[in-house]
This record gives sequence, C-alpha cells and structure tokens, in this order.
Amino acid sequence: MIDKLNSIVAKCAELEKKIADPDTIKDRDRYKKIMQEYSHIKETTDLYEQYKILLNEIEDAKTLIEEEDDLEMREMAKEELSGLEDKSEKMEQKLKLLLVPK
Repeated sequence: MIDKLNSIVAKCAELEKKIADPDTIKDRDRYKKIMQEYSHIKETTDLYEQYKILLNEIEDAKTLIEEEDDLEMREMAKEELSGLEDKSEKMEQKLKLLLVPK
C-alpha cells in the first residue's frame, strides 16, 4: 500500500509541474485533462501526508511511554497513543478505499 501511495504522490508532483507549464495552460483540452487527473488524486495525497504525520505522532508517543520516568506523563501518553492508533486505523481504511479503482 505504501509503495502505491508513494507512486501517487510522485504522480501528483509531476502533474503539478505540468499544471504550472505555460504550454499546458495554452492548451485548454490538455489543461482540463490534467486538472481532472490532479483533482482525482489530490485527496489521496493529502490524506497520505496526514497519515504519515499521524504515524510520526504515534512513534513519538511510544517513545515517550518507554523513556518517561513520570508515571502521570506515561499514562497521558498511553491515552494519547490509544486515540492516535484509532485515528490511524480509520485513516488507513479510508486510504485503502481511495486506492480502489473507480
């Protein structure tokens, strides 16, 4: 799944370059086609970027739980981790749905 998402991110960056190209802007049909493709994958790339940030937050919470000496701080980190993991599962499911061809 991650490989597929990374390829979509690369495709999105490629489309952004084409959108900014003056030759593309001059050709209305080409521009329209590129914009349609771009808008189709942009939601996926945005969600994937949020997902990567969330995974980093999960790793930070796990590190805090392992390294923190203060029991209260560890408990807070555990609660936060639980919420982050729930959110991560939901995001992952949504990403999987977005990867299904329409």
